[in-house]
Amino acid sequence: MDDFDSAILISFDPTATTELKEKALAYCESVRISPVAWKFCLDRLFNTHILHVKFFCFQILQDLILHRYTTLSDEERALLKGALLKWLQEIPNRSEDGPIKNKYAQIMV
Repeated sequence: MDDFDSAILISFDPTATTELKEKALAYCESVRISPVAWKFCLDRLFNTHILHVKFFCFQILQDLILHRYTTLSDEERALLKGALLKWLQEIPNRSEDGPIKNKYAQIMV
């Protein structure tokens, strides 16, 4: 587990101190506003089993698709589409929780 995973888990942890939670949220926000966050999150979707991390990454991708998709190059759009389709193809090889499947469906619609 790295700093990214830890920050996301802490941000959802009701027992975390206010100071720790604020630091975690600030870290998550810095990732979220990064121009390459979506590429990082695409990679992370294939390399984590942590529900909260997957959900956060899908939120980043959903925001990209809804608000900044037109700013992507044709190559970046192809990368995004290809990775999302690959993720769908790999679902039978792993079990995914309902919220993750729902978030994926929201992105694809």
